[in-house]
Amino acid sequence: NWEIYEKVSAEHGHVADRARWRLVNPMFLAETQAEAERAVSRRIQAMAAYANRQNGRYPEWGRTPRGVIDHWRNDSLGEFGQAVIGTPDQAIAQIERLIEKTGGFGTLLILHVDMANWEDTKRSYELFASEVIPHFRGRNRNRQASLQFAEDHREQLIGRLVGALTKAHTDYYGESAGTGA
Repeated sequence: NWEIYEKVSAEHGHVADRARWRLVNPMFLAETQAEAERAVSRRIQAMAAYANRQNGRYPEWGRTPRGVIDHWRNDSLGEFGQAVIGTPDQAIAQIERLIEKTGGFGTLLILHVDMANWEDTKRSYELFASEVIPHFRGRNRNRQASLQFAEDHREQLIGRLVGALTKAHTDYYGESAGTGA
């Protein structure tokens, strides 16, 4: 697609710019993959039947919600590629695959497929906004670096904490405190 975009842009006197390129991917998120699958199971088969009927296809995978979920997730949702029906971490992994595969793009649009109730759909978008977007904007880098530092230096930090608590206790209560004297 990028080569076509470059060619058509050049034909019309424009320069192709990855920052202006938009990709579309279907996503539905929940706290766990099982919760995402549960949320879409009631409607996903009807959505697939609608799309398949328009194309005059009646594939075996479209006969059950599990079949549709597996097909959309592992094979594709037609020209929109593989759907993410899972967790924010799975959405992040998919976007990273798209970045790698395409060489980069400017905007990701989520293809909304009406496959869950409104409450679950809102939660899906909330998870995207609160967990996926910050990952790519780097908003959690300092927190992650701090957590990594604490993990890497935990023995030193905990040792200092225990030492400080012991000193404070001794300074307040005196040497004999806690010995029963």
